[in-house]
Amino acid sequence: MKSFLIYLVIVFSTQILAQEIESKEERVDSLEYGMDEISVVGTRTKEKIIDIPYSVFSVDKKELKYGKKVSARDVLVDVPGLFIQNMYGNHDLRISIRGFGTRSSTGVRGIRILYDGIPESDPDGETVTDAIDFTSLGGVEVAKGNLSSLYANAPGGVVDFRTDLYFPENFVTTANQFGKYGYRQNGIKFGIKDKDQRIFVSYYYRNIDGYRQHSAEYQNLVNAVYEGYLGKRSSITVLGNYVNGLIQTPGSLTQEEYDANPFAAAPLSISQDTRKINKKGRMAFKYTTGFGGPDENEIQIMGYGTQKEFQKVDNEYFTLSARHSLGALLSYTNRTTLLGRRN
Repeated sequence: MKSFLIYLVIVFSTQILAQEIESKEERVDSLEYGMDEISVVGTRTKEKIIDIPYSVFSVDKKELKYGKKVSARDVLVDVPGLFIQNMYGNHDLRISIRGFGTRSSTGVRGIRILYDGIPESDPDGETVTDAIDFTSLGGVEVAKGNLSSLYANAPGGVVDFRTDLYFPENFVTTANQFGKYGYRQNGIKFGIKDKDQRIFVSYYYRNIDGYRQHSAEYQNLVNAVYEGYLGKRSSITVLGNYVNGLIQTPGSLTQEEYDANPFAAAPLSISQDTRKINKKGRMAFKYTTGFGGPDENEIQIMGYGTQKEFQKVDNEYFTLSARHSLGALLSYTNRTTLLGRRN
């Protein structure tokens, strides 16, 4: 009887000890982990990503740190529901979001493309992304769905590319990449800031000889942003960029020509020097101010002007086009509590 009582005491004590260990493990496993809030501005106003009634995907700066970043495909490759095609390198880019944009033969249509909140899309809805500096991005926001109520010509969604303007300290850096077929990309960028203003300037030159005859291309791109702070809640931003690029098109080969030399260009493409030349410049400004309680009232005035020249030579035509566009926006945002609900 005495041995049996000792046995019960040992078993009972072991169970209590096991329960204590298990409860400690549960307390360790149930530790809370705090996550930083993600705010997006691609929907015209700065909001938490969880509060937006759209499907929004944000590409963080950390995800853009590594990679060649030659085209939008390199930047947006991980965005679900987004499809990208390049006809010639980074030229004639076509973006499709959930099926919208697939009917476009050249350029981006049906999707609004913004660069630092300024429309890169032309008034007719077509967009050429050559003027976007993919090597200097601080993030990208992709809003999927019909956003025509917020942006014109945007039934498929909005893609907003953001320059890496908010650097922690002054810097000067160069970036150089080299690859096969004469690929080289060389650039320099610098940022200067103090408590009242900040400036960001970048320049890069890219050259590719191509793996076929008459398939070389080059591009020069300059991007500059100035932001000045006028008091605690007011700021003015001036943005400018310019791109000048050329691409030679090798043309199509017949089966006999391909079997003889798959790296050759079509004879007619060489004799007529088929090519595309794109020049585009843009200047824009934004003025933002707020009053009332924190983030309660905000007024933004924006204006921009774009000039684009496009030259195309193919087997049949010599095409030369020029476009000049102006745009402006005046917006007022109010955030208050109305009838117990957040407005």
